[in-house]
Amino acid sequence: MELIKNPFYLNEYLNFYKEDEGTSYIDFKKQLWNKIIKKSKPAREQCFLKIAFQRANDEQFFINPNFEPQILDYELKNDGILGYESPHGYFITHDIYEEWALEKIIESEFIKKADNKTFFENIGASLPIRRAFRNWVSEKLLLEYREIKIFIEEVVEDKKGEPFWKDEVIVSILLSD
Repeated sequence: MELIKNPFYLNEYLNFYKEDEGTSYIDFKKQLWNKIIKKSKPAREQCFLKIAFQRANDEQFFINPNFEPQILDYELKNDGILGYESPHGYFITHDIYEEWALEKIIESEFIKKADNKTFFENIGASLPIRRAFRNWVSEKLLLEYREIKIFIEEVVEDKKGEPFWKDEVIVSILLSD
């Protein structure tokens, strides 16, 4: 409901909505991502994911990514996903897509993780990543994702891990339904 209070997203939701069937937040998010970010082009999606991750880790508004101009300028910039301001560089125009990109990165790292320590090292500890991590954990709890409960127990019981990750997990639990 919070997302569709914005007229842009409300319009997108109404484009997906079918009277006989509801659209869940997860389905809406996937459809919007595929329509606006991916556009049936995996290279475009990967470029955006890398830009979002670089921006989160650099903790800078502007970045100068090293990607094909075809994808940067003729696709992401022309579609209004990225903006460009000389001489500073590129910026992401919609916070929600950046958050979703970071959540996708977290999900990908979680799926391929060997252990929790490596998982946390791979995603980094920047403030945007930590915010996306909280959202990701809360969403997994909402969906009753079985593996997340095991993961939460491991993080809370871990005596060697960074204490702030334990805090982030506890905050995620408190923010979840």
